[in-house]
Amino acid sequence: MGALPDAVRGILDDFNPEVLIVEATGVAVPASMAQAISKICPQVKVAVLADASRWKRIRLPLRQLLTSQLESAQVVLINKCDLADQETIEMVKEDVVSYSGVRPVVCMSAQQGLSEEDVQAILG
Repeated sequence: MGALPDAVRGILDDFNPEVLIVEATGVAVPASMAQAISKICPQVKVAVLADASRWKRIRLPLRQLLTSQLESAQVVLINKCDLADQETIEMVKEDVVSYSGVRPVVCMSAQQGLSEEDVQAILG
C-alpha cells in the first residue's frame, strides 16, 4: 500500500484535481486504501460497485469479502442494472443493507448514464 499514498500525493501536487477516483481490484479492501489515502487527503469517500449481472453467482460464496468491502462504503453503486432483472436488482439492494447497513444506493448502467441526483449521491 506504500505506493498508493505517494501516487495520490503526486497527483494532488501536480494536477490539484477537484475529484480523484481510485479504482481498486475486485478483491481489494477499501477501508485500508481509504485509511492510507486519508492521511494525505482527508476528504476520502469510498464508493463500492456491486455487479448486478453477477450478483446471484457471487453473493453467497464471496459474502465475507463483499461484507468487508460494503462496510466501508459511503455509497454503493449497483452497476450493469441493464443486464439484470428487477428481482435481482432488489436482491442486491436488500443484500447491501443486510451486509452493511443503509447508505445511498445508486443503480446505474453505461447505457443509461446517471442523473444529476445520482451524481450528487455519489459525490456527496
